[in-house]
Amino acid sequence: MGPEIYEAAVAVGAGALTPVVRTNTDYRFALIQTLDEAHVTPFEDVSGTIARSLVQNDRVGAHTSELAEALLTQWSENGELDLELLAASDLELSEISDTNLAAPTLGEIAPATEILIAARFAESGEVLGKVFTINGASIVVRVVSIDQPDSDLFETQKELIRMRILNEEVNAAIVNWQSDLQRRTNMISHIN
Repeated sequence: MGPEIYEAAVAVGAGALTPVVRTNTDYRFALIQTLDEAHVTPFEDVSGTIARSLVQNDRVGAHTSELAEALLTQWSENGELDLELLAASDLELSEISDTNLAAPTLGEIAPATEILIAARFAESGEVLGKVFTINGASIVVRVVSIDQPDSDLFETQKELIRMRILNEEVNAAIVNWQSDLQRRTNMISHIN
């Protein structure tokens, strides 16, 4: 729930319908069925759970880093990944195909900019020489193959690409112009 809806919900209370509220992306309203009071749990009640979680996260993170380094070393030296070690560690091999090295994401891994930059300079079949950490996950990467761009396809589509870029620039200029007009205009509406 966005802050705009939250403020409207608190203002009208339980059992009421909020007025239409403008958010960053659209307009919304909500029927508030119940509205619970906020409460704070005392630190003493949760300190044990927090401590256990922190210790466990440290242990899991250290184990994951060690395992990823071992996999990277073994894969780089032997050229083959130890699938038994993966299975014993309850990990799986994921393969991401048809990746665009100009995109900021790698399959469902986002953002993966560091991996994509390293892959641009790799050879087909090469294991990238480091363990990447993305969103807390340790990732070891092997580039299976690299296809060179199709320059003939580009030549046939470059005019279309140029027109799209120009169109985007024109649309951006129109949106900026409209925003500037709205910002400088003092609008007064009268309802009879």
